Parts: sequence; structure tokens; C-alpha cells
Amino acid sequence: MNLSRKLVNNFLSLSGARVVLNVINFLVIAYLARVLGEEGFGIIGFAVAFISYFELLVNPGLNLYGTNEIARCEKNLSGVVSDIISIKFFLAIICYTVLLIVFIFIDKPLNIKLLIAIYGLGLFAMPTTLYWLFQGTQDMHWISIGQSFNRLFYLVFIFLFVKGQEDIFMVSVSHIGAAYLAMGIIGGIFVKKYGFPKLNLNFSRWREILLESFPMGFSSIMIAVYLNLDLVILGFLKPFNEVGLYNSAVKVMMIVNLFFGVVLQVFYPNFSKFGDNLEKLKNIVHYYHKSMILLALPVGFGSTLLAEPILSFLFGEAYVSASVAFIILAWTKVIVALNISLGNPLLAWGKQVKYMKIVTVGAVTNLIANLILIPRWGIEGAAFATFLAEFAVFVGVFNEFQKKIPSTILKLSIKPLIASLMMSLAIIFLKPYLTHILFLILTIVIVYFTFLIALKGITKQELQLIFRSN
Repeated sequence: MNLSRKLVNNFLSLSGARVVLNVINFLVIAYLARVLGEEGFGIIGFAVAFISYFELLVNPGLNLYGTNEIARCEKNLSGVVSDIISIKFFLAIICYTVLLIVFIFIDKPLNIKLLIAIYGLGLFAMPTTLYWLFQGTQDMHWISIGQSFNRLFYLVFIFLFVKGQEDIFMVSVSHIGAAYLAMGIIGGIFVKKYGFPKLNLNFSRWREILLESFPMGFSSIMIAVYLNLDLVILGFLKPFNEVGLYNSAVKVMMIVNLFFGVVLQVFYPNFSKFGDNLEKLKNIVHYYHKSMILLALPVGFGSTLLAEPILSFLFGEAYVSASVAFIILAWTKVIVALNISLGNPLLAWGKQVKYMKIVTVGAVTNLIANLILIPRWGIEGAAFATFLAEFAVFVGVFNEFQKKIPSTILKLSIKPLIASLMMSLAIIFLKPYLTHILFLILTIVIVYFTFLIALKGITKQELQLIFRSN
């Protein structure tokens, strides 16, 4: 199978799973926002954001390290898996212990601490959740299966056990239960294909791996600062009903992130594999950037015009007041797509330290902006702080990427931009007539891709490649 066909096959495989995941996520988020109310939904958002930092400490760049190693030489698979699982188990024990100690010092009610403690049990599922392995071998369908089962289990548990705010602990229990069941499925697939992984206590080898993965891990922590710090600071400075409003906007945009993640997972192994073949690399980068831009621009335009009906449909009228924050975050996601396009290849090309410095600037920007903007402007200030952080990162990754391959992002954006503007006109015209938001979104998606194809933003050759892959 040639490279282009394999990329399309992997993209379609993961995209199909992402459609399922997005439908499930929409159902769960909408249900929880309504049954828990703004305050309960805010508490859940705060707890998830808080525990995310401990998750990053269990995975200090190890997933990216493992994917890179396996993409370069699949013969090392068993040794890489053994090393990473062993390190992660050790880190999970340390991090959960630290989490329990931290509870002594944070000024939050006992029920919120217990909620976070339950979420923290998910740290022990991380070592044997091997999506990174199948990304390295480019067996994306196994990732699709594992993630789909995870969300399906979560959906079933939520609908069975969460009926009101008094069931808020069952949200975290459902999350953890689904994670462990999905871990069992993906672990079983691994065992069937490769046999049981072995744990080791080779500390000198651990040290080598952690030193190599540290810049990627530190970068992930810095990225998490400007992705989750807004919810954490809101949780300490503002009432939880405001956190709930902001969490509604954040959750919708996280679903958008899933599609960006599909593109990244499909292309990322090839940045390592063909890092020394400049001509082939340029071709891969062209389609990588093009895919990101095609997805990102309509999100910005569509969210600006449909913020209120989307929030009202998903969460109820009480959440419409988050519309301004929702719009700011939507345009932030456009920049996020560009940052993923330009930044993640740097990791595969051995520029981890450069990338670490860039995202550290973004994290510091976000921290300062949050502390200044949230006390005065609340959730809108939090959203704008995230925008500023992502823009700071964009400036850095754009300049660094140019040193390897001249970026054609501006040129690639012209046709999707025109199609997005035509889509926006369609929204303005059709909005009074198509009153159900789902019908309106489906219609404008068709309008967008129709104009994109007419403008040859997607070529005949690319369409043939897609249809022949089905």
C-alpha cells in the first residue's frame, strides 16, 4: 500500500471512530450539564482539570517517545513497551501519593477532594493504555476500537447511575470504570498480537528514557497550563456556577480537538520515519497542513454565528451566557490547529528543547493573563487568556518550523477561507428557516464542502483517493 493510500485509510478509520466519539461526548456532556446544573458541572470541570496535571506527570513525554521509537524501528517494540509500562507504573504510585498529600493544603470541601481522589485512580490505568504503541505501528483501527469502547462504557454508566446532583460521585466512578474496561480491551489486543509485556526495574535505562522524553513531557505540562489552568483558577476565584458555564464552552471545543487529534495521529509517525527525506517530507507536510486548515477555519466562522443556539441546544438556556467565551475559544481553536500543524513535527525532528521553550512562553503568558483577566472579566477573561497564550506559541512554532521547511499555510488557507465565508452567508440566510440546530449544521457542512470542491480546495485526485480507500 502506498503512503498516500495508507494515510487516507488511517484518517478514515480514526475519523469514523471520532464521529462515534463525538456523538457519545455530545450526549454525555449535554446530559451532565442538565442533570448536575451549572454548579455541579463546574465542580466536575474543576476536578478533571486539577487531575490532568498529575496525568501529565505519569506521562512525561513517554507516549511521544514510544511512538517515535517504534515508528523508526518496529523491531524495538517489546523493549520499548516494557520500559514505558514499568516507568509509568512507578510514576503513577508516586503521583497518587503526592495527590493525597496535596489535599491537606488545598482549601476545598471534603466532597470535592474525594471526587478528585476517585478521578486520580485513573492514573493506574495509564501504563497499559497502549494507544501510543498502535500509533507508532500505524494500526489506527485498534485505537479507534479502544477509544470507542471507552466512551460507550462511560455513556452507559452515566445514564444508568447519574440522575441528579446528588450522584456527582458516580460521574467520576463511571469515568474510571470505563477507562479500566477500555484498558482491558486494548491490553488484550496487545497480548494477542505480541504476548504479555514484561515489567523491569532497569533504573539506568529508565533514566536514559526520561532524560530523552523530558523536553516533550515538560512541553506537555506547559501546554496543559494554558489548556486547563483557566478552569483551575476559576475554581479558586469564582463560584462553581461560573466554572460550569465556562466548562460548557470548553467541553464543546474539546470535541473539536478530537478531529485535530485524528490528523495528528495519522501523520505524526511519518515525520519521524521520513525526517531525512526532504522531498517526501514536504509532501507529507503539505497534506498535514491542508487537513488541519480545512477543519479549523469553518469551526471559527460557524461557532461565531451559532454560539447561542449550540449552547442552548446542548446544555439549556442557562448556558447561553457563555456565548462570548465560546466564540473566543472557537477562534483559539483555529490557532490551536495551526500550532499542532507547526509544532508537533518539531518533536519528531529532534527539536524538543526548542519546542519546550516556546510552549513555556505560552504557559507563562497564560498564567499572567489569567491572573489579570479572570478577577475582572471572569469566563471571558479566561477564554481570552487562552487565546493570548496560543497566539504566543504560534509566533514561536511558525518561526522554528520555517527553518526546516518553508510553511505554505497562508497559501493553503485561501480556498478554505473563501468556502468558510460562503458558509457564513449560508448560515445568515438559512438560520431563520432551519430552526433546528442539527439540520442547520448538517446543511452548512454540505455548503462548505461543496464550495471547497468547486474551488478545488479538495482536488479530484484527493477525492478519488478517499473513495477508493473505502
